[in-house]
Parts: sequence; C-alpha cells; structure tokens
Amino acid sequence: MLISGDRVTRKANGIGRHVRSLDEKSNSYLFDALGSTLDSIVIGVVIVADQGRILHANQAAQRMLDARSPIVSLGGCLGALQGDLTKELRRAIAMAQSNASVISAAGIGVQYRLR
Repeated sequence: MLISGDRVTRKANGIGRHVRSLDEKSNSYLFDALGSTLDSIVIGVVIVADQGRILHANQAAQRMLDARSPIVSLGGCLGALQGDLTKELRRAIAMAQSNASVISAAGIGVQYRLR
C-alpha cells in the first residue's frame, strides 16, 4: 500500500527544498543518510521518481521486491505482477508527484488482490 500523510508530505517537501539547494556531494550524503534512516523502518518504503523509477527501497521493501510479492521492479520501475495493479500504482504515484496536497491525511493506497 502506498501511504502518504500531510505531515509526511510537509516533511518530504521541506527535505526536498533543502536537498535541491545543496551540491551533488552533499546530496549524495543526505540521500545515503535518508536511506539509512528508512532502512530502520520495518514497513516497506520505496522512493520513486518519474514513471515510478525506483530511487531507493528500504530493507523491508527490498525483501518484497526480491520475493516479487506484492511489488516488483519492472525495468527499474515500481510495479506489481498484475498489469491492472501496476497501472493503478503508477496513477497513484503520478497523482502524488503532480500535487502532493491532493493526498489527505489518510493517504492513498493500491489494494492488492490475490488471484
């Protein structure tokens, strides 16, 4: 499930503003530090860019990707084994990237359905 609350969105936007203002070396250091922090979270967290391109997956998410359940890497982009779920996931990612304010405190999610 992809979840983003208002507080997380504000923090992420704040971090994003600071990261953009630093040089490449500093960016690399901060990204490594962020990755280390995310790795301590037991829930899977995947940071994606345009088109769902995977920038980082914490350890829990990496285990899911390695197991190919419930998420997969499709050419380096976040997806699901079922095409309709991949489309739904990509729509949710695009919505979050285009306007984070449309995400309520409850977040957004993509329901995983066993077939």
